[in-house]
Amino acid sequence: MAAIVNAGDTESWKNAVISAINSTDKKINLGLIIRVAYSLMDEDFIDELYSDLQNQLPANLFAQFSQLIEEITKDISQKSKKPVLRIKSEDGSFFNLFDMRFEGH
Repeated sequence: MAAIVNAGDTESWKNAVISAINSTDKKINLGLIIRVAYSLMDEDFIDELYSDLQNQLPANLFAQFSQLIEEITKDISQKSKKPVLRIKSEDGSFFNLFDMRFEGH
């Protein structure tokens, strides 16, 4: 949740990924978390995530995980539109939560 509220906070997104890795909840979609974080922060997110995970995982698991991340992010264009997460406001209209981040609100 913190990653969505603070969309530009790399630490929150890294924590979301690590929590998803450690979770036994089948409803958590690790690939989706990585795709959204990468869409928002590009290679900066991947670099920081790799740095943290390289220190925490055995080399063979880190290699497998980095291959998985490369597979998940390979088709994401950084020139694509920003992500959309519509929230219903009190007046019944919808707004994109990520517009607030990109417009500096």
